[in-house]
Amino acid sequence: MARSMVSVPDTASTTSTRLDVRGLLRTLDDGWQAYLPAVKALGMEELRAYLAEQGYERVRDLLAHVTAWSEETLGAVEVLRGGGEIQRYDDRVFNAQAVARFSVYSTAEVERRFTLALAALSRLLAVLPEDALAQESVYDWLVTTIVEHFNEHRPPNMRALP
Repeated sequence: MARSMVSVPDTASTTSTRLDVRGLLRTLDDGWQAYLPAVKALGMEELRAYLAEQGYERVRDLLAHVTAWSEETLGAVEVLRGGGEIQRYDDRVFNAQAVARFSVYSTAEVERRFTLALAALSRLLAVLPEDALAQESVYDWLVTTIVEHFNEHRPPNMRALP
């Protein structure tokens, strides 16, 4: 997932309509909240092909990647809302560090942390004032995490988010 200096690239413009806070919450529910059950519903061959396409050997490593970006989003939104800047990321390094950080946990714990990170994103959105989305860097970061990142990692048994 690419991030730039002050905000993420304007990938949010690829969505058909601008989402409000409720729309982001609904999209989070339709996408990431339904993700783990959908991945668990894949057959063994379909799962292997999906993981290979994603560049991961294990579901837990992909979950570590997604969880790390979700956690990063929680902090980034607050920094951006306060007028701060976000450092430039080397995605490969960030992703490798995420997998390494989560490698000490059991699969069940990685899944729990994935679920907790999504719950935290939901809580953030639930209290986020609508006018916060007028700040393009905040809006772009949230849409990239919730919509674009999901579509990038969408399992074959789920539809893409609009």
